[in-house]
Amino acid sequence: MTQMRDGLFTRFEYYDLDRMGDAVARYDELRSASRSPDNAATRASDAVSHLVRHGDIDHLADRFHPDAIVADHARLGQGAGGRRDFVYFMRSWREVWNEGEADHGGPVAIRGDRLALMEYRFGTEGGWSIDRLAVVETDENDLITYLNFYDPDDRQLALAELDERFEQGGRR
Repeated sequence: MTQMRDGLFTRFEYYDLDRMGDAVARYDELRSASRSPDNAATRASDAVSHLVRHGDIDHLADRFHPDAIVADHARLGQGAGGRRDFVYFMRSWREVWNEGEADHGGPVAIRGDRLALMEYRFGTEGGWSIDRLAVVETDENDLITYLNFYDPDDRQLALAELDERFEQGGRR
Protein backbone atom coordinates (compact mmCIF):
# COMPACT_ATOMS: atom_id res chain seq x y z
CA MET A 1 0.00 0.00 0.00
CA THR A 2 1.32 3.45 -0.83
CA GLN A 3 0.30 6.92 0.20
CA MET A 4 1.14 10.08 -1.73
CA ARG A 5 1.04 13.78 -1.03
CA ASP A 6 1.79 16.46 -3.62
CA GLY A 7 2.96 13.80 -6.08
CA LEU A 8 5.51 12.28 -3.68
CA PHE A 9 5.31 8.94 -1.89
CA THR A 10 4.96 9.41 1.86
CA ARG A 11 4.23 5.82 2.94
CA PHE A 12 4.95 2.27 1.76
CA GLU A 13 3.44 -0.73 3.51
CA TYR A 14 3.75 -4.28 2.17
CA TYR A 15 1.38 -7.17 2.86
CA ASP A 16 1.55 -10.79 1.78
CA LEU A 17 -1.33 -11.81 -0.48
CA ASP A 18 -2.80 -13.99 2.27
CA ARG A 19 -3.11 -10.86 4.49
CA MET A 20 -5.40 -8.93 2.14
CA GLY A 21 -7.91 -8.39 4.98
CA ASP A 22 -5.20 -6.75 7.10
CA ALA A 23 -4.23 -4.52 4.19
CA VAL A 24 -7.84 -3.40 3.63
CA ALA A 25 -8.32 -2.73 7.36
CA ARG A 26 -5.11 -0.67 7.44
CA TYR A 27 -6.19 1.24 4.36
CA ASP A 28 -9.55 2.04 5.97
CA GLU A 29 -7.73 3.17 9.13
CA LEU A 30 -5.38 5.50 7.23
CA ARG A 31 -8.23 6.77 5.07
CA SER A 32 -10.40 7.74 8.03
CA ALA A 33 -7.46 9.42 9.78
CA SER A 34 -6.74 11.65 6.80
CA ARG A 35 -10.30 12.49 5.74
CA SER A 36 -11.00 15.78 4.11
CA PRO A 37 -14.13 17.76 4.82
CA ASP A 38 -17.16 15.82 3.69
CA ASN A 39 -20.83 16.10 2.86
CA ALA A 40 -23.64 13.71 1.86
CA ALA A 41 -22.12 13.22 -1.62
CA THR A 42 -18.68 12.25 -0.28
CA ARG A 43 -20.23 9.88 2.26
CA ALA A 44 -22.38 8.24 -0.44
CA SER A 45 -19.26 7.95 -2.60
CA ASP A 46 -17.42 6.31 0.32
CA ALA A 47 -20.26 3.81 0.71
CA VAL A 48 -20.24 2.90 -2.99
CA SER A 49 -16.46 2.44 -2.98
CA HIS A 50 -16.70 0.26 0.13
CA LEU A 51 -19.34 -1.98 -1.48
CA VAL A 52 -17.33 -2.40 -4.68
CA ARG A 53 -14.06 -2.94 -2.81
CA HIS A 54 -15.68 -5.74 -0.80
CA GLY A 55 -17.49 -7.25 -3.78
CA ASP A 56 -20.96 -6.45 -2.45
CA ILE A 57 -22.42 -5.50 -5.82
CA ASP A 58 -25.87 -6.80 -4.80
CA HIS A 59 -26.32 -3.83 -2.44
CA LEU A 60 -24.88 -1.22 -4.79
CA ALA A 61 -28.31 -0.23 -6.13
CA ASP A 62 -29.42 0.60 -2.57
CA ARG A 63 -27.10 3.63 -2.59
CA PHE A 64 -28.72 5.12 -5.73
CA HIS A 65 -32.08 6.81 -6.20
CA PRO A 66 -34.30 4.71 -8.53
CA ASP A 67 -34.24 7.52 -11.13
CA ALA A 68 -30.51 8.25 -10.79
CA ILE A 69 -28.65 9.44 -13.86
CA VAL A 70 -25.23 7.91 -14.43
CA ALA A 71 -23.17 9.40 -17.25
CA ASP A 72 -19.62 8.89 -18.42
CA HIS A 73 -18.01 11.65 -20.46
CA ALA A 74 -14.57 10.02 -20.39
CA ARG A 75 -12.98 9.10 -23.71
CA LEU A 76 -13.40 5.37 -23.08
CA GLY A 77 -16.62 5.84 -21.13
CA GLN A 78 -19.80 3.82 -21.10
CA GLY A 79 -22.14 6.64 -22.16
CA ALA A 80 -25.23 7.39 -20.12
CA GLY A 81 -27.71 5.27 -18.25
CA GLY A 82 -29.21 4.83 -14.85
CA ARG A 83 -28.81 2.94 -11.62
CA ARG A 84 -29.42 -0.46 -13.22
CA ASP A 85 -26.86 0.20 -15.97
CA PHE A 86 -24.21 1.23 -13.45
CA VAL A 87 -24.79 -1.86 -11.29
CA TYR A 88 -24.68 -4.08 -14.39
CA PHE A 89 -21.41 -2.48 -15.50
CA MET A 90 -19.81 -2.88 -12.05
CA ARG A 91 -20.98 -6.51 -11.78
CA SER A 92 -19.61 -7.32 -15.26
CA TRP A 93 -16.38 -5.53 -14.52
CA ARG A 94 -15.86 -7.48 -11.27
CA GLU A 95 -16.64 -10.77 -13.02
CA VAL A 96 -14.17 -10.09 -15.84
CA TRP A 97 -11.42 -8.75 -13.60
CA ASN A 98 -12.22 -11.10 -10.70
CA GLU A 99 -11.05 -8.96 -7.78
CA GLY A 100 -11.45 -5.55 -9.38
CA GLU A 101 -11.47 -2.61 -7.03
CA ALA A 102 -12.90 0.88 -7.03
CA ASP A 103 -11.65 3.50 -4.70
CA HIS A 104 -11.34 7.21 -4.55
CA GLY A 105 -8.69 9.64 -3.50
CA GLY A 106 -11.24 11.81 -1.82
CA PRO A 107 -13.03 14.98 -2.73
CA VAL A 108 -11.50 17.43 -5.18
CA ALA A 109 -14.23 19.97 -4.43
CA ILE A 110 -17.42 20.16 -2.37
CA ARG A 111 -20.41 22.38 -3.03
CA GLY A 112 -23.03 22.66 -0.31
CA ASP A 113 -24.39 19.60 1.44
CA ARG A 114 -25.10 17.39 -1.57
CA LEU A 115 -22.55 17.95 -4.34
CA ALA A 116 -18.93 16.87 -4.69
CA LEU A 117 -16.28 16.28 -7.31
CA MET A 118 -14.50 13.04 -6.40
CA GLU A 119 -11.37 11.26 -7.63
CA TYR A 120 -11.81 7.56 -8.40
CA ARG A 121 -9.46 4.77 -9.37
CA PHE A 122 -10.73 1.55 -10.86
CA GLY A 123 -8.16 -1.22 -10.95
CA THR A 124 -7.28 -4.87 -10.72
CA GLU A 125 -4.92 -6.92 -8.63
CA GLY A 126 -2.93 -7.44 -11.83
CA GLY A 127 -1.97 -3.78 -11.87
CA TRP A 128 -4.32 -2.35 -14.51
CA SER A 129 -5.99 0.85 -13.40
CA ILE A 130 -7.87 3.82 -14.76
CA ASP A 131 -8.46 7.13 -13.02
CA ARG A 132 -11.66 9.14 -13.22
CA LEU A 133 -13.18 12.27 -11.77
CA ALA A 134 -16.87 12.14 -10.91
CA VAL A 135 -19.49 14.75 -10.14
CA VAL A 136 -21.67 13.19 -7.42
CA GLU A 137 -25.02 14.54 -6.27
CA THR A 138 -27.31 13.16 -3.56
CA ASP A 139 -30.88 13.75 -2.51
CA GLU A 140 -32.37 14.45 0.94
CA ASN A 141 -32.13 10.71 1.74
CA ASP A 142 -28.40 10.66 0.89
CA LEU A 143 -29.02 8.52 -2.20
CA ILE A 144 -26.98 9.26 -5.31
CA THR A 145 -29.18 11.00 -7.87
CA TYR A 146 -26.44 11.95 -10.31
CA LEU A 147 -23.02 10.51 -11.10
CA ASN A 148 -20.99 11.77 -14.06
CA PHE A 149 -17.48 10.51 -14.82
CA TYR A 150 -14.73 12.55 -16.51
CA ASP A 151 -11.13 11.90 -17.50
CA PRO A 152 -8.66 13.42 -15.00
CA ASP A 153 -7.41 15.94 -17.57
CA ASP A 154 -10.99 17.26 -17.92
CA ARG A 155 -10.89 18.64 -14.37
CA GLN A 156 -11.95 22.14 -15.42
CA LEU A 157 -14.96 20.77 -17.30
CA ALA A 158 -15.96 18.67 -14.27
CA LEU A 159 -15.55 21.65 -11.94
CA ALA A 160 -17.65 23.78 -14.28
CA GLU A 161 -20.44 21.19 -14.17
CA LEU A 162 -20.19 20.99 -10.38
CA ASP A 163 -20.51 24.76 -10.09
CA GLU A 164 -23.37 24.89 -12.58
CA ARG A 165 -25.32 22.20 -10.72
CA PHE A 166 -24.73 24.03 -7.44
CA GLU A 167 -25.86 27.37 -8.86
CA GLN A 168 -29.02 25.72 -10.21
CA GLY A 169 -29.82 24.30 -6.79
CA GLY A 170 -28.93 20.73 -7.50
CA ARG A 171 -30.60 18.31 -9.87
CA ARG A 172 -31.49 19.74 -13.25
